[in-house]
Amino acid sequence: MAAWSAGLTKRLHVLVGHHGQIVMFAMLFYALVGCGDSGGSQVTGRVTHGGEPVQNGAVTFVPDFNPGGNGPPSRWGDVKAGQYRVRGLQPGKYTVTVSGIDVAAPETPGGTVAQLFPPASHSIEVTGSKMTFDVDVPKDGS
Repeated sequence: MAAWSAGLTKRLHVLVGHHGQIVMFAMLFYALVGCGDSGGSQVTGRVTHGGEPVQNGAVTFVPDFNPGGNGPPSRWGDVKAGQYRVRGLQPGKYTVTVSGIDVAAPETPGGTVAQLFPPASHSIEVTGSKMTFDVDVPKDGS
């Protein structure tokens, strides 16, 4: 057993060079704690525009700093095929802003893309570890 262990240590030292201890510590650290999300709640949902799934867009959760709001960092997620997921939310009140991108519209010379609708905002309270929040933006944009 000791010969096998010594051989492995020697091979790893050659593999990682003179910074072997730092690299080995980093490998061990990430193996033990991982590099997943930062904890907190997860909110998933559907985003539709006049009942049709929004193919591309974004959802942003901005904490409400009014009394009763936690004031944690903002979080966001991509909307793809009408679905989104945002992780790492702390319990509290948020303003949720949804935007949709019109991928069928030509790109402007400045590189900006056309919006399907003006950004739509809603207020919600995140209370559990997992919750669903669906948004339908009417065709008139309100």
